[in-house]
Amino acid sequence: MRIDLPDPAGFAQVFRNTIGIPFDNEVTGITTDSREVQSGDLYVAITGERVDGHTFLKEVIDRGSNCALVNTVSKELTITQIKVDNPVKAIGKVATAWRDQFHIPIIGITGSNGKTSTKELAKHVLSAQYNVHATEGNYNTSIGLPLTLLQLSQVHTASILEMGANQLGDIAELCDIAKPTHGVITNIAPAHLEGFGSIENIAKTIWSKTHDGKIYLYPDSVVGTDSHTTMINALSVLGWGVGGIEAEAAMLGQPISMLIPEVIGFEMKNKMPEGTTATDLVITVVKMLRDKGVVGKFVEFYGDGLNNLSLA
Repeated sequence: MRIDLPDPAGFAQVFRNTIGIPFDNEVTGITTDSREVQSGDLYVAITGERVDGHTFLKEVIDRGSNCALVNTVSKELTITQIKVDNPVKAIGKVATAWRDQFHIPIIGITGSNGKTSTKELAKHVLSAQYNVHATEGNYNTSIGLPLTLLQLSQVHTASILEMGANQLGDIAELCDIAKPTHGVITNIAPAHLEGFGSIENIAKTIWSKTHDGKIYLYPDSVVGTDSHTTMINALSVLGWGVGGIEAEAAMLGQPISMLIPEVIGFEMKNKMPEGTTATDLVITVVKMLRDKGVVGKFVEFYGDGLNNLSLA
């Protein structure tokens, strides 16, 4: 991954304020791949499961890199090496400090699938009114997201950030870095189960927040009476209906605000007939409520019966 910095002088100041070490020379770009290094780049040496970026420092020097962000210094090399405990987390902190300079809408988009399509659609729509900064390519991880943020400049009036996750805690980490002002969840589905273990953990990753050592999961299962959504053991994306009802879910680390006139509780006590899915339940209840004239409300499902539902 590689980016050109829109404001090298400004980046140098933010880097110094955050890391506490100044650059010896101007840094005009950042890269995590030794094969993509250009003259003037800061090389972020990442230690992965299979490859250690520190082993490519000599190649980086030959390609013209000014300095490297490392966790181990090689004394025999001439390149300026800035030592930190974790280069990825360090560049993440710098990216957060850079992001804090901008008081603009920053939209975080996540979900099991459909993130890129949703991002591109949102970018197209918002471009009519805003100068939109947005994630490019696969820059949606703890490595790519900071690089995306560092491309924000004063010409931008809105930002759309794609956020990917492979395991519990990923989205919380990305939200801590980007501090989104708005959030979009495309869906929650069985993807990357090798890292999450279960679809319930995917939901927890998207909707969880740690505060004072406790993990909070929110919201509960909420569905508009003019819409429906799949529930996941009392967790779900928000459903909303017509008639002026709107709901806005801000991503992790930000408040969730909803304009909801009234919430109706619907307790699930018994086991559903075999083959019944959460979607079947929602559609049935929504129809029942609409037949009774209940519209413009939100329904919260609760009770032991939820544990007996299929996740389909």
